[in-house]
Order: sequence, then C-alpha cells, then structure tokens
Amino acid sequence: MNHMAFGLILICCLTRAIETNGYHVTYAKHTMFEKFLEKFKIILKTGNESLGIPVLDPFYAKQISIKLDQNKNEEIINLDALLTNVNVGGLSEYKVIDGDFQVIGMKLNINLSWPLITASTDYDMKGSVDSYEFYGNGEIDLSAQDFTLETEIGFTVNGEHFKVKNMELKLFLRALDFRATGLFNDEEVSKVLSAVISDTASEMLKDVTIMNRLRLFATTTIDDFLSTKTIGELLELLGVVD
Repeated sequence: MNHMAFGLILICCLTRAIETNGYHVTYAKHTMFEKFLEKFKIILKTGNESLGIPVLDPFYAKQISIKLDQNKNEEIINLDALLTNVNVGGLSEYKVIDGDFQVIGMKLNINLSWPLITASTDYDMKGSVDSYEFYGNGEIDLSAQDFTLETEIGFTVNGEHFKVKNMELKLFLRALDFRATGLFNDEEVSKVLSAVISDTASEMLKDVTIMNRLRLFATTTIDDFLSTKTIGELLELLGVVD
C-alpha cells in the first residue's frame, strides 16, 4: 500500500514557513490544522494530482511487492512477499481528536481515530526472523476496530526542504479480526495463527521493538516524501503562502 498519504497528513498541516528561507505565511491557530485534517478526508476519497496522492479510500492495488532484508541488534529479518488484488476501506473515516502545530520548536501533534478499517488481499510470501522460517500462499481478510494514532513530530530545515528531526508514535487498537488462509500451506495452522494474531494485536502495539520499527519506517517514508517537495511548494499547494 502507498503510505505517502500518512506522511502527507503529518507534514501538510504546516502553515508557517521558516523566515530565514524567505517565505511569509499567515499565522493560524491549531483549529486550522483540525479543519485541514477534516478537508483531507475529501482528498483521500478523490485524490490530488498536484500533491501526488491517488484515491486512497477505497484503495486498490493490482499488486504490491514487499522486500525486507534487515540485520539489527543481532536480529536478522528477511521477507519477500507479493500482495495482489489489495483492497483497503475506511481510511477517510477518521475522527479528528486533535491537531496542532507549535511554531516555537517546530512540533506537529496529531491525534486521529478510525472506527473501522477493512482490508483484503491475496498473498504469496516467504521469509525468516533469525533462524525461524515462515511462508504461505493464500488470502488475508482483516478488520481493525477503533484504531487510534497519536504522534508528535519535530521538524528541521534541510536546505529547501523540511526533514523529520524526531518522532513520537503511539498506536492503539480495540480489536482486530484477522483471517488468513495458506499460512505454512496448512489450513489448520492458519486458523490457529489467525486467532492468535487477532487476540494479541492490541498488545503487540505496546511492544517497544515493534513500535521502534514502525517509527523508523514512518520517519523514512515521510522524509522520502519531503525530499520531493520544497518548503515553498508544500505551502503553496496548501494555499497558505501570502
């Protein structure tokens, strides 16, 4: 799935440029950020060519290739997966709990909650964590209930671009219904593992190692997007430059 939308939500609310770069932007209170997040729901449904965002709700991809090859802290992770007929729904149905940008310190705070996100895909994968191998070929269906994202991101200026300085990330999930076929090419094993994943998903989001990896992935994704847009381009696209 294209995760650029997530990065865009986090950075496109910036409504004040750095004066040393020569941009002049109208100051806005935090309510402006909340209003922007409300308007962003429409962009998720219709897409925005100027921002480089396709229609993301509902999201469909014919295929997505995932390759991971990491060796960190003596833990080796490898994954080679192909997702086909990927469908995701509900991304634009979030509730804006809070949205604020602190000009002093350049910190962005966002708190969003989704009542329901659904996804389905066909998959073919193989991989390993240390010496533990896993594989499968089948279908995945899931629904996440009451998913909440809280994040605080600090930004710095790198030439003509914004760059993530630091990021705090918290994720909460009330319930997950996860169903997969073809895990280890064994349907009985698939049923057991699907139940385990469903029952433990909420607790997994409290795991420090998992959250550190998600935070690193989010930071990299956001910086990749920021490197393609200058500060002026971002602010002009948002209509906040005088």
